[in-house]
Amino acid sequence: MIEANELRIGNATSKGIIVNMLESGVHLGLGKCYGYSELEPIKLTEEILLKCGCNFLNRYSDNILIRENNCIHVPKRTFLSFSYVDGLFELWTKFSEDDDEKEDDVHVLEIPNIKNLHQFQNLYFALTGEELTINL
Repeated sequence: MIEANELRIGNATSKGIIVNMLESGVHLGLGKCYGYSELEPIKLTEEILLKCGCNFLNRYSDNILIRENNCIHVPKRTFLSFSYVDGLFELWTKFSEDDDEKEDDVHVLEIPNIKNLHQFQNLYFALTGEELTINL
């Protein structure tokens, strides 16, 4: 079950993509309505992340799924990137005064609460202001 306060329009669930939220449940379009207790989360897996536009990146001899093509660039050459390593979701940040790619400039924040697709969608939207494209 997914708590109602975790959901927003556009989130993917076990029943489909939410197009409208009601007090008693969600509307998925084409007359499909479900109560919140009927919804199950979609677990984050490598397959799901690949469908979200992530790519494999081989780094330090580990296979890392990373959505590097959607870095968020902010002033002073800072960027944010997402990765999924051995079932752990991470947010990578880099700050550099110049264009040198120094390893010391990269900081990794582990986010253990991101286990499901709707949570990743919500974090992505909060950080970018854009919807995460998913090809389920």
